[in-house]
Amino acid sequence: MTLILRCVNVYTSPIKVDEFFISFVKVVETTGESLYNTLKTLLGSYELDFNNVRGQGYDNGSNMKEQNRGVQSSTKR
Repeated sequence: MTLILRCVNVYTSPIKVDEFFISFVKVVETTGESLYNTLKTLLGSYELDFNNVRGQGYDNGSNMKEQNRGVQSSTKR
């Protein structure tokens, strides 16, 4: 899994958008629940509050967008 953060600074004129590569992460299980837990733990290790996440981007893999058990549905709970 690859973690890239996009930060939007609305206090500059014009608004500034930056993207930062954070890391590659080796995952053992690729279920939606496992990927969600890995993502939440990884963000926590960088002292980033998961509740401040405003959007996510995925490669449309079924384990990422699965309606009831994917990473995307888990982050909306």
